[in-house]
Amino acid sequence: MNVKCFLAKNRSTLSLILILFAFRWSFADHYRVPTGSMLPTIQLGDHILTNKMAYDFKLPFSEISLTKTGEPARGDVMVFIYPKDESINFVKRVIGLPGETIEIRSNCIHINGEPIFENYLTEEARNTVYEKDIRIEIPNDMYFVMGDNRENSLDSRYWGLVPRKNVKGKALGVLWNISFNRNIPEVDLLRTGKLL
Repeated sequence: MNVKCFLAKNRSTLSLILILFAFRWSFADHYRVPTGSMLPTIQLGDHILTNKMAYDFKLPFSEISLTKTGEPARGDVMVFIYPKDESINFVKRVIGLPGETIEIRSNCIHINGEPIFENYLTEEARNTVYEKDIRIEIPNDMYFVMGDNRENSLDSRYWGLVPRKNVKGKALGVLWNISFNRNIPEVDLLRTGKLL
């Protein structure tokens, strides 16, 4: 069977596959979370559903934004390309927005001089004493992000800000959770459908 004949016979199947890939590229996707930096909000083994249209509508199969559909807000759980290695996707919570001044003093985050209350943190994380005080003025099109597991998160405190162009989408909820114990899969059905 030649290629032309194959394409003719399988046109509808190939079109469906192309549509599915375009949908996944531009509208929604899922990502596996391999670390505990977002505990307890996101557990090890969670596969999270991400709305890729939350902030941009991108040309399918590219990173070209055709139009902005929104902006990240404080508290959003955001998926983005790690600025230090663009082959890696990170998931962190948006803390500081463009134009704001963020200060971290002892165990409290201040935005433009006012302390913020983070109701999504555990009591232990709320009482984390940070190793050093930080004061950053956030430029346009940049975001300061942190993991919810404050004592075990590689985030903006260590490697800097997230450029707007690196943002991939907003994490919505958990599709499923699967981890492996000695190569045996363990599924946590209670995590399925949990909103973030």
